[in-house]
Amino acid sequence: MPYANRTRQLTYWRGYNAKRRDAQILYFADYAKQPYARAAHRNADTRWRARWPLKRMLRVSRHRAKKLGLKFNITEADLLPAPTHCPVFGVRLKYRNHKRGDPAGASLDRRNNTKGYVRGNVFIISWRANILKNNGTAAEHRAIANWMEAARGN
Repeated sequence: MPYANRTRQLTYWRGYNAKRRDAQILYFADYAKQPYARAAHRNADTRWRARWPLKRMLRVSRHRAKKLGLKFNITEADLLPAPTHCPVFGVRLKYRNHKRGDPAGASLDRRNNTKGYVRGNVFIISWRANILKNNGTAAEHRAIANWMEAARGN
């Protein structure tokens, strides 16, 4: 019988793998507690974000689309050539090393929020322009602009 000791062999390997798994868990748990290890991972992620800003935009937007149940079919080629200045405000866009909330930071914008991240609906604008545009309609934006002009006149 070729499988006479099969149960014994499986029992051995299950125990062996469990010991290895427990050892690896302890190793990685100890590794993660070391401050230099966390800093190394953080620095590697920072370097990756600085080197591939458009890929990071795509990765974040793909995750957001999945979370919100939106369509997503854009690629890095759809975003190229990346604009150097914001088409709304004309400020020079920062693609690398900008903090979240930086008004000049590059941001991926959906012209029509119901369509999702699809070709022809996605543009790169400044973070400030994207936040101001966030949930408002054209009429609401005109009302705010009229109010600001009237307030400035007084």
